[in-house]
Amino acid sequence: MEGFKVPTEHIEKFDEVIEKQIHLHEILKSLLEKKRDYIQNRDIEKLSDLVLEEEKVLFDIGESEKKREILLEELKNSLNIKRNIKAIELCEKLPQPYSLNLMMKFVKLMELINDIAVLNLGIKSMLEFENNYIELTLRLLSGNLKRETFYNSRGKHKEEASSSFLDGRV
Repeated sequence: MEGFKVPTEHIEKFDEVIEKQIHLHEILKSLLEKKRDYIQNRDIEKLSDLVLEEEKVLFDIGESEKKREILLEELKNSLNIKRNIKAIELCEKLPQPYSLNLMMKFVKLMELINDIAVLNLGIKSMLEFENNYIELTLRLLSGNLKRETFYNSRGKHKEEASSSFLDGRV
């Protein structure tokens, strides 16, 4: 960028906050992997402490994101960029080695965010399955299972809508 002194202190602060975000996202990914394992193994007691850790990391990620946005604005202003610009576009305007270094960190951060999204989707599916299983079991045990076609324990079709533990729905 001709005519502008590269504000290395702004770049270094920006780099530090991206590094911190990478670290926090790695912690979150690890916590979600544990969460998935606890759900699979039905270690419900361990989940409550893990959820508290997860909430703290999410709070820290939110705080670091606010700081990143402030530093991005400072960096933009110091480079005399007036329009809104994405962080990755800003990296392209920085001199080497800063440009490549920050781009590589953004790639790492995006990979982590993608991994976290996949883990969250898997955990959500597992929890929905568990919830449906529990709900079905409770309805079955209470006799409140609504069914259209009934069969008794010998496989014979039944017309009446009475419910028994051994009756099944098709």
